[in-house]
Amino acid sequence: LVLVLVITPSISLIAMLSQGAPLSLASRVATSLGQIGEFSFIVANVGKQVGVLGDDAMHVLVAVSMITISFAPFFPKLALPVCERIGRIPTFQWLTMPRIPFSTRQLSSEDLQEEPIEVSHNAIIIGFGPVGKTVARLLQENGLTPRIIEMNHESLSAIRQAGYKAILGDANHRETLRHAGIENCSTLILSASTIRGAEEVVRIARELNPTIQVIARSSYIRERSQLLNAGADTVFAGESEVAMALVEHILRDLGATPEQIDRERNRVRSEIFH
Repeated sequence: LVLVLVITPSISLIAMLSQGAPLSLASRVATSLGQIGEFSFIVANVGKQVGVLGDDAMHVLVAVSMITISFAPFFPKLALPVCERIGRIPTFQWLTMPRIPFSTRQLSSEDLQEEPIEVSHNAIIIGFGPVGKTVARLLQENGLTPRIIEMNHESLSAIRQAGYKAILGDANHRETLRHAGIENCSTLILSASTIRGAEEVVRIARELNPTIQVIARSSYIRERSQLLNAGADTVFAGESEVAMALVEHILRDLGATPEQIDRERNRVRSEIFH
């Protein structure tokens, strides 16, 4: 039982951390491996048939399997708050940041350089996908200074070549948000709908800067209320935006006036969110 619940996850945790994974990801992977699955019953049965396992060993293996399978779903959930507590200890804050894997290229001096945090009317964008790129361009064209938080170190050079300031890190950690200048920022934009722990990001941002405007994006309407309750000011749900775009397209093809289109869009929005 100790081998399955302690030694195996510990080896996995060390391996993940040595490859540059942040503590939150490494701990979830490690805790998810703290079990021996249903296939172990088949292996144990075969082992007993060929004489490798005796009755006592068979009973121990079955008992360990049942215990670990029963508790396995709870371990990853417990990992996140533990990682948050560890991340608040200055000595261990480096563990919460993604680092370069040993098997890939080393970070360039450009990747490692520290950029001064400017106290100005600026914005932080989490994620640099198609939506993040568009938002960053619009902000820059209108005089705002966007900072991009990105977990993928391979994207850093592309972000900086585009003229933006980039922060390598996990937005779930308050130190990453602080380094990006959240306390002096006017707007936080969660541009991706698949940001892990988006609600926690919003809560931390609101705690560090109560006056910040938080704009978030979600895939589903049901996630909208959760983000709003966490402290987001505005949430754009993919489902609702697609529905309203379809309504506008159909009405425009039918010859509806702009006033009719606006009225129907408002009606659809009201029906979706109420």
